[in-house]
Amino acid sequence: MMRNADGKLPVITQPAESGCGCDRRTLLGGLAVGALAVGCRIDDPGIDNMTPDAGPLPDGTTGTGFETCGSGNVCVDLTHPLNMNLNTVGLSRVIQQGTQKIIIARTSDNEFVTMSAICTHSGCTVRYAMAASQMQCPCHGSKFGLDGTVAMGPANRDLNVFDNDFDQAGNLLTITLA
Repeated sequence: MMRNADGKLPVITQPAESGCGCDRRTLLGGLAVGALAVGCRIDDPGIDNMTPDAGPLPDGTTGTGFETCGSGNVCVDLTHPLNMNLNTVGLSRVIQQGTQKIIIARTSDNEFVTMSAICTHSGCTVRYAMAASQMQCPCHGSKFGLDGTVAMGPANRDLNVFDNDFDQAGNLLTITLA
């Protein structure tokens, strides 16, 4: 920048023209919107270790692996190929039953955790982090205990937890939604 005759920098009262034709505020605002559009996540090593949902269907496989049963229940057939993750302790699956998005995580040989898969902060789908024994939101870093309680914000409301019953002989998990 050129200095005045007295050696001082000139005072600029109007925004300087730039190659983009915008001022600093507009440029920074655009960068913020771009970051939101791309998405963000809190750098948490537990997020990288979360279990994925079931993979693609084997050829000839039909159905979802779960169905409505009883009054307000969902029955999950653990022999169905889409539910193979649920046969291994530490893995999980997210299912959609009506308006409910439910995460199912196998926490031991005979126990499952079933709860809403929708983070109460901004609606992202939570994931099961076995090593941390919690559900974690990959969008903004909220963490929930396996009882649904908020362990770390920004979420400030607990996840809905659903009772379940595992019939080991029939390899069937019944989730009570009502």
